[in-house]
Amino acid sequence: MERNLYLEERVKVILLKEVSDLFDGETFLKLGKGMEVELPRWLAKKLVDMNYAKYVKEKGVDETLKEVAKFRFLESKKDDPLPTQLPQDFFKRVREVVDKYKNPVFEGKDVEELAQKLLKVTKIKAQLEELIDLRLMKIISKIINEGEVPVSLRERLTPEEQVIADELEGDISQWKRVVIGE
Repeated sequence: MERNLYLEERVKVILLKEVSDLFDGETFLKLGKGMEVELPRWLAKKLVDMNYAKYVKEKGVDETLKEVAKFRFLESKKDDPLPTQLPQDFFKRVREVVDKYKNPVFEGKDVEELAQKLLKVTKIKAQLEELIDLRLMKIISKIINEGEVPVSLRERLTPEEQVIADELEGDISQWKRVVIGE
């Protein structure tokens, strides 16, 4: 459900080639080269992947690394028992950048530049894993202390974290019942 909302979100792209008879889920479009249009994310991604368009505002590897590092730093330095507020689409956006470099194509690209980006993607993954671990510790601690997922915690969680928090709440509660014998 959450993934579908993300994929339906409209993003701006600039057309690099003319595209005719393009169905965006509502109508057929005829788009000319150089046009700037808003399309559903799923369609924009398809056009970008086929080199028919480029994103108007796309966070690249450098910006993503800075953002992930910033949130990891804030999470590690914060005395608050609640996790830092992240943008709701944070993990999806980071994943998109990382996935872009999963299977790099070297054809016609500067190999040194690509190697630098791959190194940064590795750093993004390491920083992201640390951030997730810090956030999970706070989530688990809060659930154990409160016996449930409190509203104050739920308000600071991303959709992905809300799913794991609900699962943890049920699992911890069930485990306690089994151990205590209720």
